[in-house]
Amino acid sequence: MTIHFRLKTELENWKLTTIRTDSQYGKERFDLLLLLFRELFLVLIEWSTLRSKITAILRRQKQADDLDLKLIADTLHQYCTEEEWKFEEHLEKIFFFSQSIVFFLNARAPSVEERILRYLYDPQYA
Repeated sequence: MTIHFRLKTELENWKLTTIRTDSQYGKERFDLLLLLFRELFLVLIEWSTLRSKITAILRRQKQADDLDLKLIADTLHQYCTEEEWKFEEHLEKIFFFSQSIVFFLNARAPSVEERILRYLYDPQYA
């Protein structure tokens, strides 16, 4: 319910946002947006690859002669909780990069972008 309200509020605020021409934004804004989109797509690719493996396992289990719902439930539980599947990590990263992109598309101050861009390009960033 809170997410729905927040999304509705953000969409209402988006209608009030005026989009400026490209020349009115600093180069850092585009560099930062490209970095955020690239990172978002990399996470989505990794997530979809792991998810397709889980989907294949579930399809094999479904096609078995005796459908074992406990086995399917255990597989889904493993996917959501075990470290190797990175379920929570993917959700957190997808949320972070998506929210960051929306944040910068809403025309924040260039000085903020420059500092964040330097932070994200830090070799320790993973």
